[in-house]
Amino acid sequence: YMQIVMNHTLSRKRKRNATGNISFVSVHPGVVSSEFYSRMPRFGAVVGAVMSLFGKPAASGARTQIWACLTTEKIDDAYL
Repeated sequence: YMQIVMNHTLSRKRKRNATGNISFVSVHPGVVSSEFYSRMPRFGAVVGAVMSLFGKPAASGARTQIWACLTTEKIDDAYL
């Protein structure tokens, strides 16, 4: 939540000062199945099992970030 608020604040300040061609975007990859929880005993095993069932591969989770970096569309102050 704080990332969204911060991006909105930075976007407003940039618009007020009219400096550069910078966009501020909050990006969420979705539910991603990764090795993140594998180092946590017990809790990590449970979360890892759930993520393996419902999570998408890490490469798929990265698509949103890559698209936000490479798009030519105007996406300032957005949540993707």
